[in-house]
Amino acid sequence: MNVMYIFLGIALVHFIWAFINTISIHECFFISKPKKIGFLVLTWMMPVIGPFIVYKSLKYAGQHRSMSNGGSDSTGGYYSGSESSGSDCGGGGE
Repeated sequence: MNVMYIFLGIALVHFIWAFINTISIHECFFISKPKKIGFLVLTWMMPVIGPFIVYKSLKYAGQHRSMSNGGSDSTGGYYSGSESSGSDCGGGGE
């Protein structure tokens, strides 16, 4: 899946959520006008900031994965390499 499609999907969800929040903020009668403006600015900046952060993190993860050589090191599991031997299992009655 292309990273741009993920970015657009997240942006769409954020815009829908921002629209719902805008309606809620507008209908709330006990919040002062300056706080409403602050909430609206914050609400409508999230669809821009949120997907941008996700896009950058996914792009960084893709670059990091392509720079590695496919996992040739021994970080794959707990019992990898020569550390695991039959006598070190612990357990059993001797």
